[in-house]
Amino acid sequence: MISYKYLPHHLQRCFSYCAVFPKYHRYDQESLVHMWIAQDFVYSLDVRRRPEDIGIEYLNGLVDGGFLEKQSELSSLLIMHDLIHDLAQKVSLDESFTIENSDPRDIPLLVQHVSVITEREYKTETDGLVHPNEQFLEEFSNSVIKLRRRNLSTLMLFGPHDSDFANTFRQELSEVKSVRVLKLEMVFFELDALIDNISTFINLRHLELGCFYKGPRLELPEAICRLYHLQVLDVIKNWGVGTVLPRGMNKLVNLRHFIAEKELHTQIASIGKMVALQELKAFDVREESEFSISQLKGLNQLRGSMSISSLYHVWREEAAEARLCDKV
Repeated sequence: MISYKYLPHHLQRCFSYCAVFPKYHRYDQESLVHMWIAQDFVYSLDVRRRPEDIGIEYLNGLVDGGFLEKQSELSSLLIMHDLIHDLAQKVSLDESFTIENSDPRDIPLLVQHVSVITEREYKTETDGLVHPNEQFLEEFSNSVIKLRRRNLSTLMLFGPHDSDFANTFRQELSEVKSVRVLKLEMVFFELDALIDNISTFINLRHLELGCFYKGPRLELPEAICRLYHLQVLDVIKNWGVGTVLPRGMNKLVNLRHFIAEKELHTQIASIGKMVALQELKAFDVREESEFSISQLKGLNQLRGSMSISSLYHVWREEAAEARLCDKV
């Protein structure tokens, strides 16, 4: 194993960032690279290279050095030994902070990356009922008050929570505007219950939402469409095919990755405006111009596979105009 102090500076930053995740966390390779990019940890003098490709090289560097391990040969998940995670926490002591139990701790003055871990604090019944924990809620409230005017760049929430926690989370963190990465692993209520107005997070580049809300209708708020710097929107976790997307999704012109079920990809009207998209799982051609095959013409960053349905709506001239042969 390579010593941390001998790592290049860019790999040191990427490694220390892992401390914001819980110990024994399984890191998704793609998601971790996307977060590094959102934090401007990934760079190259060659503007022709995709940051995602460079980020994978960084990731492989940490794997080769023994700082991260593949969970299995065929898995895209990575794990970190608990002692290595302790090292990550040590070297990021001034930058990362975890709210994890009811024990009061001083928050570093220059903290940038914060995670709230409730997995051991709230008990959940099989029917989804979450039991309150007043002691943890009090300590959480005392901690987040100190974070109000900090220049936070990362905010993550792991684990279940009750409505009182959601209200406190929303009220106390409403002034945190500098966040670039927001990960809410388990959303138990409508998103507005946790985030009062998500469009105020004007610097947000990476938004990851896991849904455990059992309401009659799942929908993403229209306010997401005002996150003009957003590069990654990840709603793959339990946001099913019946989820309703906001109408203005095509305003996210800097979005590179929409990580969702393929049926949600087909909902986006006038997707041709989203010229930064790197992948599109599915496209359903319709008679309306907002869903015509010509919408694909300018999406020249697309990679991977894509299914196109309802081609009987397409004329030969329209197919030629879409220039599908130019897509990688």
